[in-house]
Amino acid sequence: MSNSAPVCTVFVDFRAAFDQLWYLGCIGKLRNLGIPPSYLNWIEAWLVNGRCYIEINGCKSRWFSIEKGGPQGSVLTPTLFITYNCDMNISLSGCISHFFADDLAGILAGQLGIKYSSQCLDL
Repeated sequence: MSNSAPVCTVFVDFRAAFDQLWYLGCIGKLRNLGIPPSYLNWIEAWLVNGRCYIEINGCKSRWFSIEKGGPQGSVLTPTLFITYNCDMNISLSGCISHFFADDLAGILAGQLGIKYSSQCLDL
């Protein structure tokens, strides 16, 4: 890429990304990537069948099941999200892409960058 080549950069922050993590899809993707069964079993036990309650001023709600999403504050949750979405690069062919947790930066250079920029401006 020359210094004068046009560049289009797109930044995406996936809204509530970790709250939307689909357990079974994530486990299936990890299995397809060749993750050993012992790790898969541990991750599945950590994700699936979670239960919790809400407590406000000493008043507790009923217990309820957590059906999707990764535990907040865990270092594993962003890793699982990135792994689950790792094949997104296939859809972004011709684009240099960088993922960090629930953020994506896509860089399109040259004629592809010009075409994409003009399509965005037309929106």
